[in-house]
Parts: sequence; structure tokens; C-alpha cells
Amino acid sequence: MSELEMRGEQLIGDIEKARKLAIWGLFIAIVLFVLFEALRGEYFWSKIKCEGNLWNYGSSLIYFTAAEMAIVNAVLFAYYGRFASDGRRSWIWALWAVVGAAFIFFACDEMLEVHEKVGLAIERAVPTLKRCYAGRADNLIIAGYAVGAVLFGFAFLRRMATGREARAYFISGFVAITLASGLDVIPRGFYLRYLPFRETEELLEVLAGFLFAAAFISSAAVMLAKILRGCIPSSDSAAVSVEGSGIGTRA
Repeated sequence: MSELEMRGEQLIGDIEKARKLAIWGLFIAIVLFVLFEALRGEYFWSKIKCEGNLWNYGSSLIYFTAAEMAIVNAVLFAYYGRFASDGRRSWIWALWAVVGAAFIFFACDEMLEVHEKVGLAIERAVPTLKRCYAGRADNLIIAGYAVGAVLFGFAFLRRMATGREARAYFISGFVAITLASGLDVIPRGFYLRYLPFRETEELLEVLAGFLFAAAFISSAAVMLAKILRGCIPSSDSAAVSVEGSGIGTRA
């Protein structure tokens, strides 16, 4: 292995360390946020939003973080598509850009209660809806979100994600947001007595945002390592592939 290749491998190892530090730092920040919110009480922050606590504010911030990482992936995939022999990845950057825009919308929805307000508008505009559907109209919007999430999930696992870590984080986040959506649709009076605390739905949303952000960070790190490998002249045609096992090379 040449000196240039050794430096490249060291840089790729540093990217892996940075990925882990970023995810751990984000996790610690969320734990501190949860502890702070739990200690301050439910209604302390009622002046800044309708929910009466910081949960939606935290979800909004973490969704913005996931959106930023999705946009970083869009940039990396677009760059990689310029010289990669795998033509299938040349258009994946557009999907990442759409994902980034979607998470920005969800971040705004958390703070501004967009789907709740749209649901109320639908109920006022279509008063006969109550005769056909007993639930709230915004539940129908949540169902639309769920359909889009399922389609995105298939696309992410099949085309967009790079590395085992990204897929594992994404699947965990998908499970968390599915549970949170289920609790959002079910009236709270039916399940609050069976949960350890009343903010379980909000905590699941924060957890899901963290897991999605971790998935996108991991995917971006692996893609950056692939770009670096493509830029470094290799004297060993049997170099270990990055795609299947994360970033670092393994014996």
C-alpha cells in the first residue's frame, strides 16, 4: 500500500470516528433535553407553543437535523454520481433532496401544528365527514403521511442507504415513528393509564427523529468514504469494498 493510500485509509478511519462522535453527541443532547423537560414540568413552556411543554420543540429541532443530513447526502450522492460507474446512483441525490424537504416540513408541522389545523379546516369545509368517519380529520392526514413513509422506507432500504449502520438506524426509527403515529391516532384516554408517563408519544417522536438523523449521518459518512476511495489511486485491485460493512476496512 502506497503512502497516499495509507493516508486515505487513515482519513476514512477519522470519518468513522467523527460519525460515531456525532451520533453520540446527538444522543447525549437528547437525553439532557428529556431530563430538562421532565424536571421543568408539563406547563412551564406553555407561552411558546400550544402543547404546553418542550416535546414538540425538541422534535422540531431533531427533524431539522435529519433534514440537514439528508441534504448533505443529496450533495454527496450528486457528486459521486459524476464519476461512479454505477449509473443507478446518479439520480438518487434527487430522492435525498425530497427527503430533506419532507423533514423540513415535518419539523415545521411539529411546531406549527399544520396537519391539526388542516384537519380542522377539512371538518369545517366538509361537515358531512363526521357521518362517514368517527375520528378526527387530521387522522386521515396522518394516514397519508404513513403511506408516504412506507414508500420512502422501501426506497431508502433498496436504493438510498449505504452501510449496515444506516439501515439498522433507519429500521429502528421507522418502528418508533410507527408506534408514535399509532398513539397519535388513538384517543389518549384509551391508553394513558397503561403507559409509564403521558408523553410517551412525544418521546417516541424525538427518538424517531434521532434514529433517522443517525441513519442519514451514517449514510453520508459511508458515501464520503466511497468518494475518497474513488479519488485515491489504488495499487491493490483487491481493496475491501465500503458498501457492505460500513466505513472501515476489515480483515
